[in-house]
Amino acid sequence: MTVSIDLLSTAPSSTSFPDRVRRLELSNELQDKILNQQIYSKTAGHLKTGYPLLTRKDEQELATEMLLYRYKFTETVYRSTLFRQAALTVIQNIYLFQNRKIFLKSSAATPELERQEALLLFSCPVKAKGELNLEKTFQHSILARIWNRITSNQQDNYSNRQEFINLQTIVEELNTLRNIYMILCQGLVRKLVTHINSIYRQSISFDDAIQIGEFGIARASYRYHIFSGVRFSTYASKWVFKEIQRQALGDVLLKFPQTLLSDTQKQLKKTVLTFKRSRKK
Repeated sequence: MTVSIDLLSTAPSSTSFPDRVRRLELSNELQDKILNQQIYSKTAGHLKTGYPLLTRKDEQELATEMLLYRYKFTETVYRSTLFRQAALTVIQNIYLFQNRKIFLKSSAATPELERQEALLLFSCPVKAKGELNLEKTFQHSILARIWNRITSNQQDNYSNRQEFINLQTIVEELNTLRNIYMILCQGLVRKLVTHINSIYRQSISFDDAIQIGEFGIARASYRYHIFSGVRFSTYASKWVFKEIQRQALGDVLLKFPQTLLSDTQKQLKKTVLTFKRSRKK
């Protein structure tokens, strides 16, 4: 299974996962849930699933932390003469990636104007610390490409530079938050996998689908933020299904676009529903 560059890669951490969780300084309730794997049920008397429940409060806290560290990454790159060129190179080539958005929010009317705005920002003299607006936080797809470019650059040895150590620590925190989402969404993934279309079950087993679905949670966790307007479970569901579809169709000889299959499934459901209604009449 191919791992995309958007799953931020780092060297193995010398700090244990519990210590990394404590380093985030989350609320005591959320920290205990992560470290002790406490089991929660949605309503009194509900059968416990064996998996912790990600509550709305947890989602808000984790999304806030994830956005904070994405902003720290952006600001660190912005203030580093060592890494600015990596950001500029990615931004210059952004037109190759289907007009992807660069910042969390932008007042630019078009993707090209946003690209020009980003090039100007990272080319001009650095502002005073704290003056980089939160709205200028990198979208995850841009952040991941910049990180990949920095770590794959063999011409310079960054490993002992303090700037690189600081940036790597931030990425490590992002990955810790990603792992927390994956831990707290185990029940969600199992629930979603039971509803995948039969066409995908022919290619992958139930256990494989669960592992693949966890990659979907990972990708969703990097991108989800407090301005998304929906619950994380809703946001992540499409990523879980998308990842399962992509991997299930990866070994099929005749490949079809996922959108084509999705549209066909929707049309089939409408046809069946119409047929059932006609029979009732």
